Amino acid sequence: MDVLKAKYLISPVRFDGMQRYEKLELPKEALREILYNAIAHKDYTGPDIQMHVYDSSIEIWNEGELPEGYTQETLFARHSSKPRNHKIANVFFKAGFIDTWGRGFQKIRDGFAADRIPMPQIENFCGGVRVTIERTVFVKLSVSDQTSGQTSGQTSGQTGGQTGSQAGGQTGGQTGGQTRERVYELIKTNPYITRDELSKVLGISPSAIQKHIDKLKEVRIRRIGGDFGGHWEIIEK
Repeated sequence: MDVLKAKYLISPVRFDGMQRYEKLELPKEALREILYNAIAHKDYTGPDIQMHVYDSSIEIWNEGELPEGYTQETLFARHSSKPRNHKIANVFFKAGFIDTWGRGFQKIRDGFAADRIPMPQIENFCGGVRVTIERTVFVKLSVSDQTSGQTSGQTSGQTGGQTGSQAGGQTGGQTGGQTRERVYELIKTNPYITRDELSKVLGISPSAIQKHIDKLKEVRIRRIGGDFGGHWEIIEK
């Protein structure tokens, strides 16, 4: 974690009044949980844990494949923990690094959902498990830096004439549609997100979220499995 924060990851700065805030581009607790998993589930008869940091993603690989029958969907739903190294897992538990068996991936899911970052992709690869994390914040800021010089001259001429005429017509008619689109994008990004999590992210009531979900279920999404442990599937082509 120290190496990642010091050498590779960025912490964008924002200000709230006089207060300065720096937040790591990836959720720290979720990222730490991914590293704990690599250590506790590694096959130590094989090569070292490997990490590759790219501009667009981070890949973490450890020797030893997922338990038989386990997939990414299994891990992000309710499941039994099957640590390959029981003594290491037990030390982690007693040290407070792991709070409850089988809840690690729920913490990963919740952390990425709260930051509106795509869920890590987990797969068997070359005899081990590879976790791929998209660096959406880094990519977005990099693109923003490249285009900032191009947009500055255009903004002032366009904003004044458009703002007044658009505001009145858009605010009343599009608010519901815009919220529904945000619900859809969050579900598309994280198929395991719950109604309560959507409510917290968007700052509206669960009942209001349910109305948007009901509309989306007509043509764009469907539910696979129950409320607990199930997930969403995109059906729109």
